[in-house]
Amino acid sequence: FLTKKFTDPIRDLANTAHLFGIGRLEYRVHIQSNDELGELGNAFNLMATHIEDTTQKLERDKDIISAERNKIAVI
Repeated sequence: FLTKKFTDPIRDLANTAHLFGIGRLEYRVHIQSNDELGELGNAFNLMATHIEDTTQKLERDKDIISAERNKIAVI
């Protein structure tokens, strides 16, 4: 029981990190504890949210720049 209490959250974090690493930015870990593993999970989720938000902003900015370039090309 004690081993499972530690290995399951670590496995969840590793699996989520792998998915996140291959571009699945919507994934978050689900660690339900108030110990160091819970803190690590919360830190990962916060980092993931910031990366996802930044990536979305960059995509929007790229679309705006592309639209502006198209306007200039027409002129």
